[in-house]
Amino acid sequence: MKQVTAYQALGGTLHSDKAGAAMASILHLGKTENNDLRGQSISEAEVAFIIQHRKKIAQILTDIDAPDAQPDCGCRGGSK
Repeated sequence: MKQVTAYQALGGTLHSDKAGAAMASILHLGKTENNDLRGQSISEAEVAFIIQHRKKIAQILTDIDAPDAQPDCGCRGGSK
């Protein structure tokens, strides 16, 4: 027998690679979070785009939670 590695997606399905498990997990979220049993809320093409551009998308998503930059008040170390 050959030993293989399997990646489990959120819905419990097993996949031979991480990208396949990620796609299945995102599609599963589309079904469960949007109460859409057909999974039509997000398509495989859209998920493929997310996976392909995940580094750029991750930065965009990280920026959402980053604290806002404080406007420059023009003061130097003291309060007005």
